[in-house]
Amino acid sequence: KEYFESPYNETVVPDNEPGKEGEGGSVPAEIKERSIDYSDYKKYARCYTLQMDEKGNFYRPDYDHPIISYERLIPHYQKNSTDEEMLITPESFYASDKKDQEPVITTVSQIDIASGTLEKTNSVLGYNNTVYASQKALYMVSDQYPLFYTFDRYEERSIIYKFKLGAQLGYKAAGFVRGNVLNQFSLSEYNDILRIATTRGNSWQNNTTNALYTLKTIDNTLVIQGVLSGLGKEGETIRSVRFLGERGYIVTFRQTDPFYTLDLSDPAKPQKVGELKIDGFSSYLHPISENLILGFGRDATPDGQLLGLKIELFSVEDFAHPLSLDSYTLPGNYTRSEIEYNHKALAYRDSDNLLAFPYNLNQNYKYTQDYLGVFQIVNDKINAFKPLAGTNTDPYQLYRTFQRGLIFDMNGITYIAYFSNGKISYAALNDLREE
Repeated sequence: KEYFESPYNETVVPDNEPGKEGEGGSVPAEIKERSIDYSDYKKYARCYTLQMDEKGNFYRPDYDHPIISYERLIPHYQKNSTDEEMLITPESFYASDKKDQEPVITTVSQIDIASGTLEKTNSVLGYNNTVYASQKALYMVSDQYPLFYTFDRYEERSIIYKFKLGAQLGYKAAGFVRGNVLNQFSLSEYNDILRIATTRGNSWQNNTTNALYTLKTIDNTLVIQGVLSGLGKEGETIRSVRFLGERGYIVTFRQTDPFYTLDLSDPAKPQKVGELKIDGFSSYLHPISENLILGFGRDATPDGQLLGLKIELFSVEDFAHPLSLDSYTLPGNYTRSEIEYNHKALAYRDSDNLLAFPYNLNQNYKYTQDYLGVFQIVNDKINAFKPLAGTNTDPYQLYRTFQRGLIFDMNGITYIAYFSNGKISYAALNDLREE
């Protein structure tokens, strides 16, 4: 602990200084009792990183001389019922020097599949909200670092930890970007360059900024090479991202859906090439060919009121002028599907562009039935089949359960199977064709 004078003495702690070394100062009784109004507290609390001990003295954790206790933190693994070993050693246990780390451990282990032998493992202490892996590296993103609170402003940043994969499994580098990421599709590594899309601010405060960063590993640091900002209008946030080689696609939304096409061939100068404005947005983008992108998300009115679950087929053949070739909206403004936030809910077959995903029908503000929607992309159109109905009619269960679909051939016939509520439904594809 490194002690400071009281931040409540404004002559001791000016706006641009976190404090001075010395003994703890006096603390007003109302502060000790935690009864002060927030507006007054904002005036006194000049630095969020200061903490107060039981004696009323102010200190900041001393990360340069920490007291380390690892025995209780390190996870163990068992080869059999008797042998138990530490999964990691202190030398492969990484902890960043940040305040208020959550006691969460992310462990990366390399296992020889043939022999079942644990070859190497590394761990990071602290919360990571997004994990992305390329063929060469694994990236962890934490938007809890650092907490830049001065109660006068809030600065939003994310830290990226990079780990090498393969024979040299281990920590490689770290770097910062402004804002936070949506999910793992917000990151992509291509030709040893990391691309990452972020949003700063909040739509309800009309202060959002969306940007794309390119970063290169230099020594032990992820160094920013290029930045593309100004994606989306004021108040819009990133709703989906997809990187495909030197191309990128980003969707932002508040009232309308700008679908952006990005040229990432020069990491130092990422460029916005095209833009398509439509009602609604896509929360997941699935490439079905070099020039066709399938979007899953929400329809919306021109003023931004959300409507039903929508599938949209985009053409990027003219990269500077993307087009919407076709769309299909499922009934019920509050119909939901897991595919809106989990791409694994999609069953897709490349050979004939056949797809299926589960959804829970909501009519008149009530979940009434679960279905497996079945579709096929033919001649740049979205063809809908009759959905497979599930057996769940409990509104509460429909809101929280998860289902899956399966596409398979048997004896030359294509079948669709639906796993829902502990039961399996199936039908031949030809039997689901609309008459």
